[in-house]
Amino acid sequence: MIAKIGDIWGPALPSHMAKVAQILKDEIPKYKTHILDVLFQSVLTLPTKTPVYGTLLGLLSCSVGDLGTEVLDRINEELKVALRRFEIYNIKYLVRFLGELMNANVVEQTCLFETFEKLLCFEETHPQGLTDHLVMIVMSTLPYVGNCLFLHDPSRLASLMENIKKYIANRNLDPNQCVAVFTDKPPVPYLQWLYEALEENSKKNWTNSPLILTPHNTFTEQLNTIKRATFDTTSLEIPLPFTTDNYSYPPPKNIFRIFEGESLPLWQARTISNLDRFVIEDYIVDVLYFFNADPKECAKQVANIPINIKIESVLDIVIETIFSELFTLPNPAFNRTFYAYLISELFKTFKDIMVGALAKTVTNLFQRINHLDVEIYFIFTEWFGVHLSNFDYKWLWGQWVKVPTEQHGHFVSEVLDRCIRLSYYERLEKALPKELAFRLPEKVRPNFKYIDDPSLEGYETARQLYQKMRNRESSEAIIKWLESDSCPLSIPPSESKLEDSENPKSLSRNLLIVDMALSCLLEIGSKSISHLLVSMERYLGLFRHYIRDQNTFLQAVVSTVNFWKYSPQRINISISLFIRSRIIPPSAIIEWIFSTEIENQSNMYKNQWIWELLFSTIDNTKQTIHLLRRKLNDLENPKQNPNATDDEREAYKKCEDNLAAALQEQKEFFLLLFQKFENMLQNTKEREQNEETIINVASTVENPETDAKIPKYTYILALGVFKAIGRKYYTNIRSLQQTLDYLLGTADPEVRQIYLLFKSLLTLY
Repeated sequence: MIAKIGDIWGPALPSHMAKVAQILKDEIPKYKTHILDVLFQSVLTLPTKTPVYGTLLGLLSCSVGDLGTEVLDRINEELKVALRRFEIYNIKYLVRFLGELMNANVVEQTCLFETFEKLLCFEETHPQGLTDHLVMIVMSTLPYVGNCLFLHDPSRLASLMENIKKYIANRNLDPNQCVAVFTDKPPVPYLQWLYEALEENSKKNWTNSPLILTPHNTFTEQLNTIKRATFDTTSLEIPLPFTTDNYSYPPPKNIFRIFEGESLPLWQARTISNLDRFVIEDYIVDVLYFFNADPKECAKQVANIPINIKIESVLDIVIETIFSELFTLPNPAFNRTFYAYLISELFKTFKDIMVGALAKTVTNLFQRINHLDVEIYFIFTEWFGVHLSNFDYKWLWGQWVKVPTEQHGHFVSEVLDRCIRLSYYERLEKALPKELAFRLPEKVRPNFKYIDDPSLEGYETARQLYQKMRNRESSEAIIKWLESDSCPLSIPPSESKLEDSENPKSLSRNLLIVDMALSCLLEIGSKSISHLLVSMERYLGLFRHYIRDQNTFLQAVVSTVNFWKYSPQRINISISLFIRSRIIPPSAIIEWIFSTEIENQSNMYKNQWIWELLFSTIDNTKQTIHLLRRKLNDLENPKQNPNATDDEREAYKKCEDNLAAALQEQKEFFLLLFQKFENMLQNTKEREQNEETIINVASTVENPETDAKIPKYTYILALGVFKAIGRKYYTNIRSLQQTLDYLLGTADPEVRQIYLLFKSLLTLY
């Protein structure tokens, strides 16, 4: 009953609230604890209805004299815990609930002022990541309570706003620049935008937003009979800064607009202030936070947020808010697949009007492709491919037959590649106009080179090896055969280096064996991932026997890429499995991506899949450390248990050693990555300058149409990926800051500028 109240928020809401209050009043003597538990759970999970719960508690306090004091004591205890753990959403909702209790006359206005002032009482030593969110919590509560505070003490409220203004003016804006979605103009920090909206409202004497429910106004006469309680703020403390390298504060947020400056259709005619817009956006974010496990229910909740206006009339704000969350850098709050399904569910709910709105969204973003952050460009591509797969690949494809720039053309090709991953070639070919068929990727198929060309060195050996693996002979038996005289391989053992990965005739014996064995494995496992897993586990001994140095590691990567060259998705999956099985180390991927062979093929760096492979490799290293940490936490520390057995001590010590080794490997991995990446960027820039093309990124921002030659796009794309890596994994590289200062502090000015941007996240968040 408590959870359901306020689901219908029309004119009948006050009478419904009065009935519920009467029922609960009769039940409180028996079930007070349970009722309060449900009430607090509802406040923390259904925060869009906080005004209803605040007024409901006020109505109950009219009859139960000590109820307000008990609730305030509980808020105090829960708020202390939330502050200590820095649970941002719980702090926000508890403070909002306290504000609504003030509106309902349960608590003095002075107590709320003191709470705000306590939250803003931080020192210069507190990191910006912490203080940003405390300021945001205060400002996000003011739309609900500003009018009541203004009527009580306007000068104190003005002083509060002045303190917020000073804080915002002195913030470091580099982190906001680092997470900006668009690169053609400075981002507007969300804190600044919200402050300006509040300042605008203050000039109107803090008029309540018409979109916020104010049920307390209906019960003013009853609520005025309450004996107000006090809220003790003396025990509230600003949380201490986190000191662990693997924790970070959520990065700053910028405003995000897709439809800015565009005229609205007639059915969206409305008058919305920036403060009203904030209320809508904040409600939507709250809904996403608690209903992300079920996109269908989440879409239903978004469509029914309690604002005194039809949701259809603010659909553009809904779309911009969801895309803002999807495009949150470095990582969104939830898996990006969730946002794709949420948008699909909203599309079904508002199909008639959503078709045009979403088409305009995609078109506007497509037009600004050259000004999107590179990682956002990747995310946009991935989302649109998933979205099309949910709606039968229907789109205005004819508009994309001719594109204005190379990057627009690459976007179309990458979207089609994403679609192929979720469908099949013929299905997509049928959905496209013939003029666009040239952008389709190759049909997905394996490339088992040892099947058709008897002239290849190792052809006969590979044929026999394939049969032996199909017959499930053991690794030991196959190794013995490969090293015996009965093996038809004619190349004697040698230590020669890899020269031409495409031509087996140029490979040494060991490298050729690696190429043949992996090609046979991938052919056997080409039917499904489970086939590959089973075969790989069976022949781990074979691969670990031959794949054991830098050349063979590199050959393993090259062989996999060549075998699945018509399926980037399978390249990523296969190499990820090889890394997790310790067949190849993550560093081998760096060595391959930044090898001279790949650098000389400048077109390779324009493909998203090669960067997707790099991100996936980094994520694999993170996952390894995460699993080891979790395993170590699950084990009991023998130092804290005098009765621990020798086996328990040994298991704990082994897990500690494995974690230390994994952390050291990750450290070396990142250092190698940044060193190789910086060298590649320098080489690319020099090559382009020698070809008398561009190269100042700043000039492309000012005039994106100049020097639109192929090499320029490669450098800008690679530089954007470099920024994305530093931004995305800044918590993992925090311990390397001094080394990176030395490594990148003297790099090319553009590279150094990018480093300084993500370094601001290292130091401030």
